[in-house]
Amino acid sequence: NELSQWNHFNNLFNYSVVLLAFAAHFSGDAFSALDFPFLYFYRFHGGCCASGILGFCVLLASVKVKSYFSTDQFDAWMFLTKVLASSLSLGVFETRLNVPTSCCFLLGALGEALFVYAKRSGALVKG
Repeated sequence: NELSQWNHFNNLFNYSVVLLAFAAHFSGDAFSALDFPFLYFYRFHGGCCASGILGFCVLLASVKVKSYFSTDQFDAWMFLTKVLASSLSLGVFETRLNVPTSCCFLLGALGEALFVYAKRSGALVKG
């Protein structure tokens, strides 16, 4: 069961990389990444590494917390935390909220809501 849990997280990671690549293309981030003013600062790279480590720790914590809640409760809490984290990122980082960025946020929330709905209705294929 734990191996399938890790396979599940690996699949989610791969799907999110593909979706974010398309989102980066449409929002213009893919072409303006080299113009990012903090690209060559160690503080930026340290923040990226800290974000990756924190994300991995959250992943490990979610595996542990999942055993304490029912599946529906856990999915609802994960959905709320992801929406809250994306909302807080608007305040923490200097982000211009334009149409492409808003679409990315809304599509992310919609995708997460559809994932929770698919899990709840049993539409996901185990494999």
